[in-house]
Amino acid sequence: MPTLEETRATVKAAIDSYWDAIAAAQQSRIDAKGTYLQRIRTHSTIPQDGIQSAPDQLENTPSDESETGQEYFTFPAQTYTAITINVSDGPTGKTFTCIFEFDWSETGMRQRKVIHGPVKVEDDWDEYDPTTFNPTMTHE
Repeated sequence: MPTLEETRATVKAAIDSYWDAIAAAQQSRIDAKGTYLQRIRTHSTIPQDGIQSAPDQLENTPSDESETGQEYFTFPAQTYTAITINVSDGPTGKTFTCIFEFDWSETGMRQRKVIHGPVKVEDDWDEYDPTTFNPTMTHE
């Protein structure tokens, strides 16, 4: 089995491979509607250990969102992570935050990569215990 660091590198490469499409979809959405798209978690069960799984929550939307995101972006059929997209409108303007998560069975910890848009700003990997939702910071 690959190490956590190897798995994070594989997952990061996959995220990088579709980041431009996510950013373009968000630009299309803000151009059309004046807001970025928010998206509830794409998977009911978080992918684990670098094994890809199919998103099974693509039809679900937040209560204040009528679009699923599929109007702007074709989600990969299989992903290493669950994807959640949050939006905000604050002093610096409108932004979106993509959260990519997978579970690591060896430690029981959830791995999380956060990327902020529209300008791609990445946080380091972090991990937390999903049973307590108490983030524990680690670095790549």
